[in-house]
Amino acid sequence: MSSYSSRIRPGRHDLIQLWHGIPLKRIGRLFPHETWWEKETPHYSAIVCSSERDREIMAQAFAPIPMDRVWLTGLPRNSLILKEESALPADYRSALAHLESLLDGRRLVIYAPTWRERPESLYSFSEEEQDVLACLLRRHNAVLGVRGHANVRHRSVYRDMRESEAIISLNEFADVNVILRRGHVLVTDYSSIYIDFLLLDRPIIHFAYDLEAYVRERGFLYDLDDAFGGACCTTFDHLLTELERALVDSDHCRERRLKARRLFHTHSTDAAAAVRDRLFGLLDSPSPKATA
Repeated sequence: MSSYSSRIRPGRHDLIQLWHGIPLKRIGRLFPHETWWEKETPHYSAIVCSSERDREIMAQAFAPIPMDRVWLTGLPRNSLILKEESALPADYRSALAHLESLLDGRRLVIYAPTWRERPESLYSFSEEEQDVLACLLRRHNAVLGVRGHANVRHRSVYRDMRESEAIISLNEFADVNVILRRGHVLVTDYSSIYIDFLLLDRPIIHFAYDLEAYVRERGFLYDLDDAFGGACCTTFDHLLTELERALVDSDHCRERRLKARRLFHTHSTDAAAAVRDRLFGLLDSPSPKATA
């Protein structure tokens, strides 16, 4: 990866950093391995965020942006999770109908791990583990939908889990918001997808089998005891136990996810409209552009 700052023309462009999710892991200038941020962040006119703590982090990660240009609007992508279904675009409604046909009345458990620098670091479920998992899912009229991270979705490592009546691939869906709207339980690790899912107040399980290694490799912006939205599982057996609890009782770990939601989300419900209004204000009263 590299900066696209060379394409920005100071005085001609206002660059708004929307980011692709609310970050849990170190990002921008807070992750020293990615050196291109030094060239890019001086061009930013504004950044969006979702809470006061997120605002502080975004200001540090994308310095030298001034604090008044870190907009506490929420992320526009989250509006697609909360919007009434009848108000969604036609392609979203069509994708939801297709997902419903795949589920065929079953509850959806989403498995969506984040990416790893080394594909072999992803957890590989054995055939025996997949059989046990499928048995649990059938018992609770559920199906596991596997969603690979966009960076590595094309790699064969995501085919380790063989598709069956209880395990399906969700990689064909272009926008993850479609999947989240139908998810009954989310199983992930450190992916910020769970921070979006917090808005729906549904069970979350963190399958953090490589937690110590990931802390050394990437690091986090928050204390995970405060930030995680559900149980933290480091073994497959623990994952099975927590998944059964979540399928039996949707209120399991609810206080924990509400605590995490308060940490990450203190914005209005219509983030897209809030960002739109801020943009109009920026265009009407522009301040001097940032320069490289």
